[in-house]
Amino acid sequence: MMWQFPVHLAVCYVLTPQVLAERYYSQLKNLRSSTGTWDRDFAPNHTSYQVFIEKFVADLTIEADINFDRYLSPDYYPVITVAGAAVPYTAGKPAVHTLALGGNPSELLVRTIPVEVTPPEKFGPGTGHDRTVYKLIVRRQSDFQAALLPTRLKFEDDLYNVVQLRPAFKAMSKTILYNGLVSYGAKRLRLQFACAPPAAAIAEARTKLLQSGGDNVDAWVDVDPSGQTDFTVACTWKEQRHSVAVSVEEMVDLGKVDIDLEAIGGLGEPKAMVDGTGWSIIAKDDKVKLVAMFLTEGLKLDFE
Repeated sequence: MMWQFPVHLAVCYVLTPQVLAERYYSQLKNLRSSTGTWDRDFAPNHTSYQVFIEKFVADLTIEADINFDRYLSPDYYPVITVAGAAVPYTAGKPAVHTLALGGNPSELLVRTIPVEVTPPEKFGPGTGHDRTVYKLIVRRQSDFQAALLPTRLKFEDDLYNVVQLRPAFKAMSKTILYNGLVSYGAKRLRLQFACAPPAAAIAEARTKLLQSGGDNVDAWVDVDPSGQTDFTVACTWKEQRHSVAVSVEEMVDLGKVDIDLEAIGGLGEPKAMVDGTGWSIIAKDDKVKLVAMFLTEGLKLDFE
């Protein structure tokens, strides 16, 4: 007689604990540009936007607001890059980056600018889910008026000195009048003037038309014997014209001019230094008003 006994198989499961790392928060609180109309309001979880710019701008500034409350310490603040360039920022402040858009004012510009938010090195290697890339598709319309603004205006003399213009020249500026000072004793001036293609550059000096190289003029001009040399430069395209006037005056050789200095306000008389390089004044008040006077008639003094 055979006895049958029930057999129970014990199955053992070995449970291996798994630790799931928390996903890094890589969304921005806000994102904006210095100019342009966005196709929609910013939302942290929406990553693609179109930015429409109607008038020509050479540069665009991007500002990214970080949600600092989402991070335990500054060591875990995200790394922000705009168009591949890392953007530094401080706690509580936006990450601000300005970039040149490039392109020609007379042509439509379409450019994609990526704004990337990634964890810092202390967070570890992370994964693709730990980063967010916002794409700004910028469309800048052609602006034919801006195409007539000069891109370069520079003078230097035959003594190898650069003429300082007032106001200082900035590319694509709408300024139409400049003044400059040329070194005493200079005999010739070199003009370098340029426009953005397809505009053509033209220039006149002392009523004489200078030779143009198409979109630029690079020419030497004799200094006017009167001490003041006047220029007219312009960018032209399709019967449109933007003109700029420049007046360059010769500086006075102060070593050959007799100058006196007078203090106003009951102060003591200024005393010229022995070496002739200046004056000394004992002031009794916080502010001193000085008046510089040429003892040589017919001369102007730019006193700073």
